[in-house]
Order: sequence, then C-alpha cells, then structure tokens
Amino acid sequence: MHARPTPTPAHQSGECMKLTTEARAVPAEAGAIRPETDALPLRSERQRMLRFLIVGAIGYVVDAGLVALQVRLLGFGPYVSRGPSFLAAATVTWLLNRKHTFEGLERHSASTSYRRYVLAQVVGGVINLSVYAAAIARIAICARYPEIAVAFAAGFGLGVNYSLARLFVFSGAGR
Repeated sequence: MHARPTPTPAHQSGECMKLTTEARAVPAEAGAIRPETDALPLRSERQRMLRFLIVGAIGYVVDAGLVALQVRLLGFGPYVSRGPSFLAAATVTWLLNRKHTFEGLERHSASTSYRRYVLAQVVGGVINLSVYAAAIARIAICARYPEIAVAFAAGFGLGVNYSLARLFVFSGAGR
C-alpha cells in the first residue's frame, strides 16, 4: 500500500498545478514561447512603418503642391505659404495614418488625436530643421550639396515623427 501525502494549504486552495498530458491553452502572460506568432508584432510594426512612409510621400505632394500653388498663383512668399501647406499636409497624413497605418490603435477622440498628431509633426519638423542646419554648418559636403543635408534631416525627422505618432498619438495595444 502506498502512503498518500498529506494535503498542504496550496493543494487545498487550488494553487498547485495538476500535471497532465492534456493539451491546454497557456496564457500569453505566462511567458509561453510561440515561435510562429512571436514575429507577428515585428512584422506589423514593419508594415506600419511602410504605410507611414507611403502616407508621408502623399503628405509631401500635398505640402509641396500647395506651396507651389500659393507662391506661383497667389503670390505668397515661400515662408508664409508653409503655414497653410503644413496644416493641410498634416491633416491629410493624420486622416490616412489614422485609417490605414494605425487603425485600431486609437486611444483618444478624433479631435484629441488630431491635436496630438499636429503637435508631434511640429516637434518632428523642428528636429528636421535643426538637423538640416547642423549638417549644413558642420559637414562640408552638405554645405556644398544641401540635398544631402535634406536626406539626413528627413531620416531623423521620419524616425521622430513615426515614434511620436506611434507612442504619443496612436498608442493603443498591438505593439
């Protein structure tokens, strides 16, 4: 005859796990390793980044097109025309990013999301212009070929704008 162990308080409270060969679902928070699904969030983030780039290109067309229209047809100066063109481009990219890039990640009302997005774009723009100016001032080839400085600035601005959009504006689950 085998002696049965005396039940402990953990056994009585149900805190002990029963060993079994049955297939059971393991909650994600239990640290289960699922190689077939662990890559999905990274892939989703890459897809978001690609969509963000495409939306940014559309925003550039809106921005540059409105600047050209205001300067050439309406006689506005190039600096004055940037205010309305920036706001129009930010509005278009917010709408497209909200619908196609970060769909399902909204945590704020549309008006709050829009204000946060425009603020994030302004921060990204300041960083973009700062990197541009620093590259022109400190890197000889950028002073000679400012389009190289634009490329540096665009890279930094893109990273900042995406990060702010993802973390500050569209910060819902799905990371």
